[in-house]
Amino acid sequence: MRNTKTKVFLNVYDLSPLNYYLHTFGIGLYHTGVEIGLTEYYFGYHEGNSSGIATQPPKMVPNEQIKYRMQIYLGDTQFSMFEI
Repeated sequence: MRNTKTKVFLNVYDLSPLNYYLHTFGIGLYHTGVEIGLTEYYFGYHEGNSSGIATQPPKMVPNEQIKYRMQIYLGDTQFSMFEI
């Protein structure tokens, strides 16, 4: 049985400056990534003109138009980074 647990978070990003107003009404244009340990996993376009699952350091988005909004704690995992 594994004794170590790793926290898992959902990082939420604003895709539009309009979210400053739209978020008040519970709507907006968002993107998310799942943070596990020191890695954030996301689905979408990335370097090499391709799309799919990619990784980045948590909350470090290379696009200046995308702004970090918030982090939601999802729970813990006992899976190893290899299993993830």
